[in-house]
Amino acid sequence: MDDLTSKQRLYSIIQQIPKGCVATYGQVAELAGLPGCARMVGRTLSQLPSGSQLPWHRVIAASGKISLPENSDSFKEQKQRLADEGVRVNKNRVNLSARQRDNNTQKQVAAILRAQPDRKARMTDADDVIINDGEQHQLALEVQKLHQLYLALSTGGN
Repeated sequence: MDDLTSKQRLYSIIQQIPKGCVATYGQVAELAGLPGCARMVGRTLSQLPSGSQLPWHRVIAASGKISLPENSDSFKEQKQRLADEGVRVNKNRVNLSARQRDNNTQKQVAAILRAQPDRKARMTDADDVIINDGEQHQLALEVQKLHQLYLALSTGGN
């Protein structure tokens, strides 16, 4: 994790937010090892290249509000993408208790990422992480486990 830039760490965390779920700017920053840097998350997302596949729309304000100006194309796109994933947006807010990433899941994501200090990764752009040590398969398995854990937690194990 130490070999990654702040931007790369943010991209890595955002990429792991499961479909149909949201995380706040502050949560993303904390999971990326940048506590107190919620604004950096917003700034980084505002600079994504056009056509990025990063699920930027899953990141919202701590209040549950979509942070973009209401009449902007980006606001409309974020709201539509969330709706397409089954996230209900009411009065430009998401019900965080129903859709927010569970705190235990956050801790487990962070633990897995931090437990790999020798992993050498680099980001080629906002969409791809290339693992230099041939660990793509292992990383994919870890992300899959985290997603399954999140689903189990968010549905109460049902």
